[in-house]
Amino acid sequence: MADNGNQIHEVADHGHWDHWSSVANSENRKKNAGHIKQTKFKSILESNNLDKKALKILSIGPGDGILDEILVKESQLDVTLYYAVDPVETEYHSKLEENVKTWKVPYAIEKKSFNENYSPPQNILVTYPDGSTESLKENDQNGRNEEVIPGERFVSSSDMIQGAIGMFDVILMASVLYYVDYPGLTIQNARSMLSQGGRIIIFNQTEEVGAELYALMAQTSSIEFREQTSNYALSHLGIIRELDDLNIPYKCEINKDEVLCYDVTDYLKNGTPLPYFSFQTQKPFEKWTDEQRRGIYEIVEKRSFVSEKGRNLLPEDIATIVVGSMN
Repeated sequence: MADNGNQIHEVADHGHWDHWSSVANSENRKKNAGHIKQTKFKSILESNNLDKKALKILSIGPGDGILDEILVKESQLDVTLYYAVDPVETEYHSKLEENVKTWKVPYAIEKKSFNENYSPPQNILVTYPDGSTESLKENDQNGRNEEVIPGERFVSSSDMIQGAIGMFDVILMASVLYYVDYPGLTIQNARSMLSQGGRIIIFNQTEEVGAELYALMAQTSSIEFREQTSNYALSHLGIIRELDDLNIPYKCEINKDEVLCYDVTDYLKNGTPLPYFSFQTQKPFEKWTDEQRRGIYEIVEKRSFVSEKGRNLLPEDIATIVVGSMN
């Protein structure tokens, strides 16, 4: 790893691993993980003097918006624009918009894919809490596009590029870099859209457990499976290797917390799988081969531990990677 001043820290909270009842349910874990990310998110904003600022936020890969609702709405931030774009085609746009409308912030949701070649669109429609809309359009050669859509407010392209698209204070990437071919270049592209002092905040799985499950499935499946699925074996180490190669400075912290565990007691006793396994391996449990079932079992058995209550818990730690602006 290149020595460019980058920092990797581990933060552990192993004091109450026996609280298995609160983490046995995957929905509980999802909510708990969301609030752990919220705590980290707010800490990053505070340490970079962004918590009191009116923020323009770009969220890459927000899905249905459940996590962003915790990060943005529940954190009670002063948001002047929430802009959402996905790295791939998704069925979540309508659900996302339904959620974002309740946040009472100006927003725009784009269906164009975000990757290393992404460029801002020429026409953006921002919706305000009162239901009014603002069409942000590219200038013509005279420096102003006079076309105004009835019922919509108009702003020039200079406002669009410098205000809405070119200068984001916060860019979120939560468990999304699996879906792009070049994570490092995608981050580099996003970095060019940060305002001075802005931050990219990336949440991703670590090397152990989640990445291992998909890696085993990919290694023991057909080429077609690997071509048709996303790289769920991408861990935080894969991301920071690419950042090092591009000489992009970052800070990385690993959060280990009891509420990030899955209760795998029943699975280890009788083979009853967790829905998480099918999600992470991108293959339904009933389609696993005997070799794959044995391999997944061995990973889970190796990585799990016994709590004080006698439950088998499988941790899935969260890596937080922070990248600063170029100026």
